[in-house]
Amino acid sequence: MMPQARRMTGVGEAGAAAPLEARDLRAAIAALRAELEQAQERLQRVRDDAAAAVSAELAQMKNTIAALRGELERERALRDEAVREAHGARHAEGQQLRATIATLREALDQAQHDTDARLRETGAAAKDEIVQLRATALVLREALEAAQSAHEAALEQLAAQHRSAMAELQATVRALHAQLHGAEGRKTKAR
Repeated sequence: MMPQARRMTGVGEAGAAAPLEARDLRAAIAALRAELEQAQERLQRVRDDAAAAVSAELAQMKNTIAALRGELERERALRDEAVREAHGARHAEGQQLRATIATLREALDQAQHDTDARLRETGAAAKDEIVQLRATALVLREALEAAQSAHEAALEQLAAQHRSAMAELQATVRALHAQLHGAEGRKTKAR
């Protein structure tokens, strides 16, 4: 009997808790709806404020554009005037440059003439120097050939002296060898 009583009490408690839970849910839903409505009102205010700010900014931009357009037109007028002045100055400068070019051309022609004369003089001096250098080279070549001939003759003489000295040394060695063998033979006979 005890377990049945417990089961019934548990069912009774659950039945009583359900209406409380439903009330809590309704209250939560109502609170959320109220929050949603407040958020929508705030969003609308933000939209209205943004639209007003955009309208004010557009009006300011239109004023700025109008001011810039006026300034641009003034700048164009000033630029056109500056272009006309620059064109006149350029024309005068062109004439001055043409005169300067003519003067420079004359100076260049004179410098070219002077340079050609100096080149001819330098070329003649260089040719003379080349002739002298060739003559010096010929003399040096002949001196070198003579020195080489003398060197070769000296080498041949040294080789001949060397051969002669070697022949003498060989003869001396043979003689000493013969004496040495002769002395040993005598010693052997004497024993």
